[in-house]
Amino acid sequence: MSSSIKSRFDSLTPRQKQVCLQVVQGKLSKQIAAELGTSINTIKKHRIAILEKMRADSLVSLVRMMDRLELADADSHAAPEPPAKRSGPLKCLVVEDHRELRSAMVEALSNQGLDVISLPDGEAIESVLESSEIDIVLLDILLGHNKKDGLLIAEMVREKYDCGIIMTTAVTEQSKQLQALLNSADAYLTKPIDFDILHAVIQSVARRLGV
Repeated sequence: MSSSIKSRFDSLTPRQKQVCLQVVQGKLSKQIAAELGTSINTIKKHRIAILEKMRADSLVSLVRMMDRLELADADSHAAPEPPAKRSGPLKCLVVEDHRELRSAMVEALSNQGLDVISLPDGEAIESVLESSEIDIVLLDILLGHNKKDGLLIAEMVREKYDCGIIMTTAVTEQSKQLQALLNSADAYLTKPIDFDILHAVIQSVARRLGV
């Protein structure tokens, strides 16, 4: 039974594991959201997904499962250790539909010692995040005609992947900035972007995330 519970726990995303461990400690969604720097709604979504993946019909069942898992693992009586910090330069994904700006961002950040991948839109972002160890996503809000809304993409990235998100956009509307920062983004920079400031913000977000 413990091996089955362990396999279910292993199927959780890194962020869901963090939420799960805090939930079983009795913390409320508001407390968890504050500690993880995200929204209460996002934490609630994670809790629903955790119950489904763990096949628990209630929080009480989830707590009992985690208790059995902890007892079965003699080497782990606390929260799992976070992954070791990956060596090498920070790896960034630039998602920008303006070709010249995208090229300039990639060149500037590469010259500053970062490992940079770029995409013209959000269509392939999940594929890249699944196959590469991306630390920071630089994401435009307006991604061209008939492209996905960058804010929706940011919310998907925050929910599924454990990486930093920096919005880089010409949108200066305060409501959009608040929506991004409250729901998904770690930082919000408006264009035109100073590449030295962008690099500093990337380093700041990376420090907060421990990467």
